[in-house]
Amino acid sequence: MTLVRAALYSGLFAAALLFNGYGAPQLWFSDELTSFIELMIQGGTTEPLSFAYPAGLHTYLAIGGYRLAAALSGVGEFDRVLLIYVARSLSAIFFVLSVLCAEKAIATVNGRGHDLKTVVLVGTSCALVHHAHIATVQASLFFGIALAYWALARTLVLRTGRAYYLAAAACGVAVGAKYPGIYMGIALPFAYIYAFRPGVLRFARGMALTALSAGAAVLAANPYIAVRFERFLSDVMMVALREAPHFQAAAKGISATLDLTYEFMEAFFSIPGAALVLTGIVAGAIVAAAWRESRRSDRTVMLVVIAITAAAYLMLQTAIAIPQSRYFIPLGLAAALAFSLSVDIVAAALVRRPRWLAYPAYGALTLMVVVVLGGSMASGFAHVSVFPESGKLKAQRSVEAAMTNDPSLRVVQFSYGGRTATLLDHKLCGSRCLVVALDRLAVDRPMETWDEFIDAAVSAARDFGADLILAEDIIFVWQLFIPTRLADDYSRRFDFPNPGLASWLVKLETAGFVKSRVFERVEGLSWAYPILSKSVLRTIEGIGGDVHSFERRPLAR
Repeated sequence: MTLVRAALYSGLFAAALLFNGYGAPQLWFSDELTSFIELMIQGGTTEPLSFAYPAGLHTYLAIGGYRLAAALSGVGEFDRVLLIYVARSLSAIFFVLSVLCAEKAIATVNGRGHDLKTVVLVGTSCALVHHAHIATVQASLFFGIALAYWALARTLVLRTGRAYYLAAAACGVAVGAKYPGIYMGIALPFAYIYAFRPGVLRFARGMALTALSAGAAVLAANPYIAVRFERFLSDVMMVALREAPHFQAAAKGISATLDLTYEFMEAFFSIPGAALVLTGIVAGAIVAAAWRESRRSDRTVMLVVIAITAAAYLMLQTAIAIPQSRYFIPLGLAAALAFSLSVDIVAAALVRRPRWLAYPAYGALTLMVVVVLGGSMASGFAHVSVFPESGKLKAQRSVEAAMTNDPSLRVVQFSYGGRTATLLDHKLCGSRCLVVALDRLAVDRPMETWDEFIDAAVSAARDFGADLILAEDIIFVWQLFIPTRLADDYSRRFDFPNPGLASWLVKLETAGFVKSRVFERVEGLSWAYPILSKSVLRTIEGIGGDVHSFERRPLAR
């Protein structure tokens, strides 16, 4: 069993590291944390550029990991590729630790040392392995959540003050990674009451110490919160009140959130898997409530803890209302743990039942687990295999072939934040390629309107003599432009929405460019739609978007 478990974790870690050099040396938007870290390293400072996440756990470990790797490899000047590998490898480590903590949470309340079904389920579902490939704060948040579940399980079993306050600190780790992790703290009063049966005064004192323990963990990962408290409050308010509303779904409320949750569950566990996970949880809850011995077990209490945290996050998500997979993974993780625990509760209830009842029930339970794990493994495979199937790589191969066939072909790429539409071979490009940095246009010369901005971008391509222009779809959606006079107030960009592809096309066609092809952001994933539904396209992040090409004349074939 030890060898099997070691093989499982080794396989998960290998899958998490596969393709983690995707896009280097450029930074994708999902890697924006790495761009902050890069500026901190180059500036020789440990003070974060923003408290928007706050992300201290990932930030400082990445800085330390980069410096260690640079020293061991003899790197002198700053090496962005090395930083990308370090930061993404750290996400992979957080992923494996998340799986370990989830396994330990279930194993602890079951009185076992391991739980292999939880390893497979959590390790392959919920797009966790996909986020392991991206240098984003999400990986450390998911680790903090899983750690908190394990610490809460230990509290329920051990019922000691040390176990409880470590659970409070674990909840602080989740918050210190990303603010929404605060929802895990809702389970702490319940755990305290269950473990200690306190009176009113002891409970009040315990809650005060709980706040201190959790707060200490937040500050340990983000010490500059105390040093720059006013800026911390300003950054948090700016994100919550100004930026977040621009990403929220048009439809809000509990009904819309539940619909989105189930869509994501299908991508996390597969279409049949999502239905079976919910069925299994309901069955576990019914058995736990009806079976007298189960009512007093740590398994049942842990199921209640998971339900409390999931309900709290569901309410939080109705307020956040951002329809991106990262905001639904905490619900997926709770569902995975609750399903695994429910299987154990039902299996335990069947031990002393007559064979005519137990055997068919065991068979049905086993089949349910097999289908759920099979669907989850399909989800995990899809979320890893998508990297080499990205539109960016297909566009790269197509354009490089065209440039090889036509030595006179000149290519312009629109970029933003240092990210181009695709990566082209520098030797092949030579002097035939130009990158127009759109975020520099309004800095290099005064501009007041989007028309001026788009004209400047198209003119740069035309003046270069471009035969082909490449642009990622984000160029036609994101708020790239802010008037030069407001450049110091970046948050004002939301006051100047992108006019959209249609407006860009008018300017491009006037300059003699026509839209020739769109490389879809994900190609070759159609096999997964019958299993995971097309919702899987919404759970994939970090590979970029569609790549649009506009040509002046037909490409050489």
